[in-house]
Amino acid sequence: KYPYLELFRYASIWDRLIMVIGMLAASLSSICVPYNVIIYAEFTTLLIDRDVGIGTSTPAPILNIFGGGKTLTNATHAENMQAVKDDALAFGLGTVAGCMVQLLLLSLAVMILNKVALRQIAKIRKLFLESILRQDMSWYDTSAGNAFANKMTEDLDKMKEGMGEKVAMFVFLITTFVAGVIFSFVYGWLLTLIVITCCPFIIVSTALVAKIQGTFTEKELKAYSNAGAVAEEVFSGIRTVLAFSGERIETERFGKLLVPAEKIGRKKGFYSGVGSGIMWFIIYIAYAIAIWFGIKLILKYRYMDDKLYTSGSLVIVLFSIIMGAQNLGFSLPHVEAFATAKGAAQNVFATIDRKSAIDPLNESGEKLENVIGDISFENLHFRYPARSDVQVLKGFSLEVRAGQTVALVGPSGCGKSTTLQLLQRFYDAPSGCVRLDGRDLRGLNVGWLRSQIGVVGQEPVLFATTIRENIRQGKTTATQEEIEQAARMANCHEFILKLPNGYDTMVGERGAQMSGGQKQRIAIARALIRNPKILLLDEATSALDPTSERRVQDALDVASQGRTTLVVSHRLSTVTNADLIVFVKDGMVAEQGTHDELMRSGGLYCKLVMISKRKEEEEALANTSNAVRQRKQQLQVPDNSDDEDETSVDEADAENDVGKKKSKRKKPKPEKHKITFMQLMKMNAPEWRYILIGCISAMLHGATFPTWAVLFGDFFGILSDADDSYITRQSILFAFLFIVIGVITGVSSLLQTYMFTIAGVKMTSRLRLDAFKAIIRQEVAYFDDQRNSVGALCARLAGDCSNVQGATGSRIGIIVQAISTLTIGVILSFTYSWNLTLVTLLTVPLVCACILFEARFMEASTNVERLAIEDASRVAVEAIANIRTVTSLGQERHVLERYCEQIDKADKACRKKVRFRGVVYGMGQTAPFLAYGISLYYGGILVANDEIPYANIIK
Repeated sequence: KYPYLELFRYASIWDRLIMVIGMLAASLSSICVPYNVIIYAEFTTLLIDRDVGIGTSTPAPILNIFGGGKTLTNATHAENMQAVKDDALAFGLGTVAGCMVQLLLLSLAVMILNKVALRQIAKIRKLFLESILRQDMSWYDTSAGNAFANKMTEDLDKMKEGMGEKVAMFVFLITTFVAGVIFSFVYGWLLTLIVITCCPFIIVSTALVAKIQGTFTEKELKAYSNAGAVAEEVFSGIRTVLAFSGERIETERFGKLLVPAEKIGRKKGFYSGVGSGIMWFIIYIAYAIAIWFGIKLILKYRYMDDKLYTSGSLVIVLFSIIMGAQNLGFSLPHVEAFATAKGAAQNVFATIDRKSAIDPLNESGEKLENVIGDISFENLHFRYPARSDVQVLKGFSLEVRAGQTVALVGPSGCGKSTTLQLLQRFYDAPSGCVRLDGRDLRGLNVGWLRSQIGVVGQEPVLFATTIRENIRQGKTTATQEEIEQAARMANCHEFILKLPNGYDTMVGERGAQMSGGQKQRIAIARALIRNPKILLLDEATSALDPTSERRVQDALDVASQGRTTLVVSHRLSTVTNADLIVFVKDGMVAEQGTHDELMRSGGLYCKLVMISKRKEEEEALANTSNAVRQRKQQLQVPDNSDDEDETSVDEADAENDVGKKKSKRKKPKPEKHKITFMQLMKMNAPEWRYILIGCISAMLHGATFPTWAVLFGDFFGILSDADDSYITRQSILFAFLFIVIGVITGVSSLLQTYMFTIAGVKMTSRLRLDAFKAIIRQEVAYFDDQRNSVGALCARLAGDCSNVQGATGSRIGIIVQAISTLTIGVILSFTYSWNLTLVTLLTVPLVCACILFEARFMEASTNVERLAIEDASRVAVEAIANIRTVTSLGQERHVLERYCEQIDKADKACRKKVRFRGVVYGMGQTAPFLAYGISLYYGGILVANDEIPYANIIK
């Protein structure tokens, strides 16, 4: 288990220093909240004092700084009203000053911590792939390493969400609570002690919910990772799936793996709702206690000269503690994000921290100055880690002299190909050893060893780039002349030149645009360009038709000259000229010798040759019959086509490619459809029941805030009454009403969170399934498009669907809640004072403009980031899917460089995206206080002019 702080394990000293500065800025900004509460309390207290007009007004030290808060004793009404105007102006100036400081500090904190977090995520992405490329083959055989696209998009995005700005916001929210408690003790320690008793319940419930969320997040990501692995597997083998009409089966398999994730998502939503509901209920309980006990203290000191408790003290303690407690509640989503990030980090860091037994990027190990090419296999015993119950090699021993061509033959599963994998150090045998020129391979540098070996397999893997770059992967420093020379040796230079783009022709993903023979010869050229001392040919011609096999075999015969060559083949006709033929049976060498020697001995090899000859004769007879039948058809139907030799096939391919290019030029660029919010909601239509309940709950939740404001204003209105018993009775009534509001808020918050979470996770599961269905229904040409590589498709499937949930689900609830609060608040405000309401609304367009500006700016940067992540995912997934080819070519560093290039692009786009996040968040936090400053300044003028009672401006 990795603790949360491990997410910043790669932070430099400078990163840590500016993180401290950012958190310090967030902490200092939190002081502005109790500052605004205190200046608000001073102003409202003076409103009551000057309205009553009897005795000496309460001191107001902060208002004094800005020219208000004059102490008056038994002043006239006119003097009091003039003082109210001065107080209102001082309050407005003081509030604006506090908001500016808070905005500056919060913007700085968010900007700094976002910058550090993005740097960490970029490092983690790079180290994650690097660690994967360092792993030995046993790790790939036994772990879920094939869900890389899902991990790179979803897991790392969740880690990013739990870092950066959320740290700044969390620090701000928590220190607001701490600062509020400290100031509350200064202004009224006894009332503070009573009110603060509610806070431990909020803290404990928040901590429990966060812990539960972290556990569920791990399980949810695991479930999505399993589904992502299936998608990656299906997209990689899409031709096979389509050939066998397996779309329905694969869709069902993918859909079943989404069910556990949906169930876990529901549970997460329920516990989030419970945590939110408890938090709001406790907050209103605290309001009730503060009002009931606070009134007792105010009345106790009401007629004393030294007033320890005033209405201002009550406001400071009540608002500081309650706003602090609310901020504890508001920190719950951030705590959930931290728990989610921690859960996502478990698999990522476990992979990064795993030390590979065979590390191709490790620089340790001996590098021989001159390789002769002698190979010896000494008493090898071996089992594959994924099939530990099967003994593959049982004492395999063989000596291969430099320059020899040695053929390994025998039945399937006898261990022929295994010996080639051990020679490349894909695995290490637990017993016995493999030697090169007398040196144990385990003492040699892995990367250097593989650079001395050229490999051509049965199914050659070409990467989704040009022919030139595919050949160059055998030797990254190769010149064009060397590439063409290798192509000539591999008998493929001629057909390459006949292609419209020659060596710049794109081969498609996994070489899909090339025929089997063409792919094989390009792979041979790639193996030969490094001029290897050892050449491994593993069933290099078994999947080819006779014509292609002949040409490839000619190329292989040329390639093997002057090199130590090991050949594994089932077609015995291709190995008769080998210097040594080794018959392998049950993981051991059964017999060895030249073709003639083994035929004379009449042993296992001789029997295998006889069986093979009979099969070849039967195949030849069948081919002759097919040829005669085709010739008859050609005589009956005139045809101008040439014989199907290599040239005509290549020319036809070239013509087709030209035709395709022309048709592509005619096709217009696909339109980019902008999805509106209403279209998003239509996608959520099947969950309308949950959305309806969620919307009603959100509206109720939103309505509680203006209701509370009205009650609080009425409560303040009674404080100017001279009848103490009336005030006491009313305080009990208001306390009861706050408890009722607390129950309504708690239940509505629970339902709002739970219902919208259900709607969100159900839509996400459906979107993932629909997207998967849509992808596998596409024609094969769709998958040949470079933009639709396996990595890009997996990234879209995981990332885009997750982002859609982020734009709907609980976010819709918050929007409905905000609209409800604003609408009801404005309506109620107009009933009390239409002109004061209009002035107060001046701040709303400013906040909305900031949000819209950020949204527009983020949209463009998000698209750039998404495309860069898709490209990075394509590079990584392609490499991991073909890891044996990548490692045998020693291309790990090249893959990493290409991946890092795309990650840097994504990082740059993401930095642009979050550039204004600090300003927008700061505006969101300061806008309410700015609105208080403007509205109460104007309200104070209205009170001074006897246009409205003071209680109305508080409402």
